[in-house]
Amino acid sequence: MTLVERARNLDFALRAAADEDQLRLKIGRLTDRARVVEEAADILERARIASEELRIVERKLPAGVRAILVALHADLSQAREAISGAPLVGADDSFNKTVRKATDVSASVTTAVADVWRSYREGVEIPQVDEDFLHVLDRAGLDVADLWATVENALARLGILAQLRLPRAGDVAALSQAVTSLHGAVEELGALVPSGVRDFIVAASGTAGAPLHLLSDDVLEFLTNTHLAARYRIRQGG
Repeated sequence: MTLVERARNLDFALRAAADEDQLRLKIGRLTDRARVVEEAADILERARIASEELRIVERKLPAGVRAILVALHADLSQAREAISGAPLVGADDSFNKTVRKATDVSASVTTAVADVWRSYREGVEIPQVDEDFLHVLDRAGLDVADLWATVENALARLGILAQLRLPRAGDVAALSQAVTSLHGAVEELGALVPSGVRDFIVAASGTAGAPLHLLSDDVLEFLTNTHLAARYRIRQGG
């Protein structure tokens, strides 16, 4: 092989390598565009579901947001379908302008929906369960395991919902159920122990103990009926 032939072959190889690099670059860009479309469509789908959840509790979105959300969701769904069936459409300038516009607007629309959800969630009055007293009752020997489970499950659910930027399908109902459970726990705790018994048990759980005047007939009857009387002793104060 002559030197000229070798140079020509080398030139062909270099051109082929350059073309291959360009092809890889274009494929990479098309893949990135497809990913952008996919992610934006998913975000808008979550925002759409969230807006439907907020309609359940009649929380209004800012004017025009719902209509924009529906239109954007339709546009990006079509874009996702188009780029999935024909990836090269990602190289089309008009297609990319549409996608960029949709993704830019989707961010502000999603934020608007998230703000309404946060406002609604923070406006819900959460019943306060006296967990310290539940601990006292537990240590006193009263069976409050089911009540504890109810409270812990409700608080765990509320904790999860508080971390969500957008509500998922069923989250508004889950929030309502958690609040209802806590209301029930407060009522159950109030009915479980009469106020006089509460005062006695709380005082008796302290290092100084309960003064004798708190041990009324009603308190003694409750302690006896619940088999808790044997846990307590009368001692002379120092």
